[in-house]
Amino acid sequence: MSVINEMKNKKTIEKCWETRKKIFDGWNKITEENHLNSKISGYPVRMDMQCYDSENKSSPELKALILQEMVKNRISISPSWISVSYSHTNEDVQKTLDTLDVICKKIQNQVKNENYSQFIEGKMPTTVWTMKIPPTKKAR
Repeated sequence: MSVINEMKNKKTIEKCWETRKKIFDGWNKITEENHLNSKISGYPVRMDMQCYDSENKSSPELKALILQEMVKNRISISPSWISVSYSHTNEDVQKTLDTLDVICKKIQNQVKNENYSQFIEGKMPTTVWTMKIPPTKKAR
């Protein structure tokens, strides 16, 4: 009961939604302004970063490059989904978005012909495990 009271008193759910919406909207604005086809999709509580090339085909290389550069700037983002907690401050959000803007500009200036893999340090990330859950409803 103490946890629930704490959540109610601090309005943790509302704050998380607000924080996530700032990242969601800010990320999409920054990547669009910098002409990179990297979008946050889903809902602010369960965000997913998708990256595409100029033909709108999935670009795991662009995604890996963005994530690599974020980590180099001390911002860790999961390749699977973007997580935000109550502990994240407005300053954390602003640092993330400012860093993204710098990275997008760097990518725009350095990468030619969408050759993102040229700037990836190390091996490309690979999927090591997935779980497929069969549908629970039968088709009619």
